[in-house]
Amino acid sequence: MKHRSKRFLSILLSLVLVLGLMLGMSLTAYATEPQALNGNFTINAGGDKVNFAPGNLQYKSDETYPWRFAEHQYDKVGSWNTNTWVDLFGLGTWTGSSPDPLRTSSNESDYIFDSADFTQESLLANESQRSYDWRTLTSDEWTYLFNTRATTSGIRYAKAVVYDVKGVILLPDNWDASYHSLESTNTATVPFSTNAITSGDWASDFEAHGAVFLPVGGCRRNTTVYSSDDWGCYISSSNAESGPPIYVNINHTVLNTACEGDRTIGFSVRLVKAAPKAATSPTISAQPQGLQLTYGYTAGSLSVTATAATDTTYNDLTYQWYSNTTNSTEGGTAITENGTSATYTIPIGKTAGTTEYYYCVVTATRNDNGQTATATSSVATVSVSAADPATPTNLTATYGQTLADVTLPDDWAWAVETTTSVGNAGTNTFKANYTAPNANYNSKTDVDVEVTVEKANAVAATVSANNRTYDGTEKPLVTVDNSTLMGGTMHYALGENATTAPADNLYTTSIPSKTDAGTYYVWYKAVGDANHNDSEPQKVTSTIAKKDEPAPKPQPGPTPGAVALFGSGHVQGTGDVAAKASGKGIVIGTTGQSKRLEQLTVSLPKDTNGGIEYRGHLQGIGWGEWVQGGKPCGTTGESRRMEAVQMRLTGALAWTHSVWYRVHSQTWGTLGWARDGQAAGTAGQSKRAEAIEVQVLPQGEVPEGYVEREASYVGAVSANVHLQGTGWTGASSALEFGTTGQSRRLEAVRISGPATPVSAGISYEVHAQGFGWMPAKSDGALAGTTGQSRRLEAVRVRLTGEAAKDGNYSVWYRVHSQNYGWLGWTCDGEPAGTTGLSKRAEAIDVQVLPQGQVPRGYDASKAACVNG
Repeated sequence: MKHRSKRFLSILLSLVLVLGLMLGMSLTAYATEPQALNGNFTINAGGDKVNFAPGNLQYKSDETYPWRFAEHQYDKVGSWNTNTWVDLFGLGTWTGSSPDPLRTSSNESDYIFDSADFTQESLLANESQRSYDWRTLTSDEWTYLFNTRATTSGIRYAKAVVYDVKGVILLPDNWDASYHSLESTNTATVPFSTNAITSGDWASDFEAHGAVFLPVGGCRRNTTVYSSDDWGCYISSSNAESGPPIYVNINHTVLNTACEGDRTIGFSVRLVKAAPKAATSPTISAQPQGLQLTYGYTAGSLSVTATAATDTTYNDLTYQWYSNTTNSTEGGTAITENGTSATYTIPIGKTAGTTEYYYCVVTATRNDNGQTATATSSVATVSVSAADPATPTNLTATYGQTLADVTLPDDWAWAVETTTSVGNAGTNTFKANYTAPNANYNSKTDVDVEVTVEKANAVAATVSANNRTYDGTEKPLVTVDNSTLMGGTMHYALGENATTAPADNLYTTSIPSKTDAGTYYVWYKAVGDANHNDSEPQKVTSTIAKKDEPAPKPQPGPTPGAVALFGSGHVQGTGDVAAKASGKGIVIGTTGQSKRLEQLTVSLPKDTNGGIEYRGHLQGIGWGEWVQGGKPCGTTGESRRMEAVQMRLTGALAWTHSVWYRVHSQTWGTLGWARDGQAAGTAGQSKRAEAIEVQVLPQGEVPEGYVEREASYVGAVSANVHLQGTGWTGASSALEFGTTGQSRRLEAVRISGPATPVSAGISYEVHAQGFGWMPAKSDGALAGTTGQSRRLEAVRVRLTGEAAKDGNYSVWYRVHSQNYGWLGWTCDGEPAGTTGLSKRAEAIDVQVLPQGQVPRGYDASKAACVNG
């Protein structure tokens, strides 16, 4: 077939798109846009790249979507039949407003010329009219593609036979020659058979790596197809100066990218679209700096500062940190937790001797096409060294003690003899050594450790009353034995009664003397010195009897046997009710009705040689004043519950009889018996007393059903505990403090306010993780630690003040310990919990009971403290 200039024409995708829009047709036979091949091809010196369509353009008029790309790159029709797909097109192939891709006219005037021979510029000018971004290459772009562009392998194209179809293989810019061996590459004057490629090799070695195959499909004049097996022509979007189309000519010895033809000849069409432009790597302006951490560190972080390039608009930079076992940016492990921001915080808890390497990969993402580029930071070395131990603090001792009495935290020991005195009151310094238990700490010697030495309590001399009969002379009221005096000077004062100590300014060093008959209350104390605190005031009662009158003696008591009682009470919602007989006494109030007792009255028969008096612990008031028998104790009309009572006999009756009483309390039920001034009921727990049973029995006789040591009174303390994961829980007067069943450690406690009828304070010590027994605290001061995640393991608790004296009250407590649950009860300074086992204390149960009584459920065989 003879070819001459202006005889062939190029068909442009732009024409096809315009036709499709005019006819309501889609570019493809599918409802969605086909995917471009993945190979990138540079088409000009400016570096623009394109991706090729997956096959040659085809058309069939009776399809819903008449335009499509061939199913395979090596597919071609090879004949002309309007009832099937065709793939050879004249330029424009329409006249006026009647587009016809199947036009076969031999008259060039029947084809679109200048206005329809879209150049690349006119194609871009009509971009808003296109459904997709496909287009044909210009003649210059075809020429650059075949003859000029630089590739990784140096190969641009090779003639070949693929799946028995002749054509040209275009290799993408990044083709690696190791994928498949080719002969006579970049050479037009070799036959197609130079390279024979099977369909399997084509798919795996070429198409998978972005290669493009241009099959030769001949050309068409009118309805006749010529040389479909040996020759191929691909149109461009360029015209010669005089107007004819320019096309690419491929045969067994020729590859010409700038042939001229006429508009009536039908050629193959292979479309392209612009390849996404690559992103530019971000710039890292500040590299992560290495860290030298010390074991126990609480903070440490690495940071990078990076900015995106300015060649286009980028999304926010993203970050991925990596850890590595070597000083390299290769082979690291991506950090999934908190490792995706510009700053990475080193997790706490790494042991001494640890050395790790970190680097960050920063990714920039173009927001126009999603292309990404990365920059990798330098490596930052993070190492952890051993820590120096914290110098022990809050160490206390009492004047007169030795260093053996001062407990150091675990792994510490005094560098001097433990028989060394702690010295005078104040702050004294001693040397101590630390032996590291593991590689996380450094051992230390001769560390200066401060010990706060508190004053000891002075001990008063022994003072006894000089009871005598009036003889008209002034004599000392007491005799003083100074052999027991320790750490102070004796001071004395006369008091107005036996319960209220005189004001401090009334004490002198003179022993009081009196002449006249009477009862005198001599109060005394040892006033301390620089190393001693004042002792608590004490008193003796000294009597000067009237002349010729014997000293008071007990009057004859009533006839042995129980004494009758009378009484009444004011009950919630009922009002005044009379007492009911019960055994040898009476019951005031109700049981089983959940009604509070608000007021009571108790009296004895008129001929009784003695009396009774009592007082109550009332809601919102506390302990009231003592009232005489027959008078009301409590309130009416105020809705105040009575919570506890004390009763005692007076006169001669007190020498021969005892008053016994017990309380039926909300939640607790009937508590044990109390007698002769002991407390019965509850205090500090907001529990109502519902009924009170009272009996007056001869001394030595006990009520029926009496149980020795059964608790008659349960007082509470106020406590605030610092709990793992919660912090301070807030002060409350519950009996149990902390949690059970949640595996949460107690870390610190504050205890105050023991609920007793007499003045009371409280002292407590804790055994804490890493410290052992810590110095005692009292009355709401903090014992333990906060912010250090240290568990409490054991406690010791004591009452102070009047409550702690013989015959008064004891504080009972037990610990709920890890793995053990509730351990046994103990009291008054004995240890409860565990030591040396690394077990956390989770809850503490604290009760204040009269001395000699025990908590409910007390089991003497159950250990209160377990030691490792």
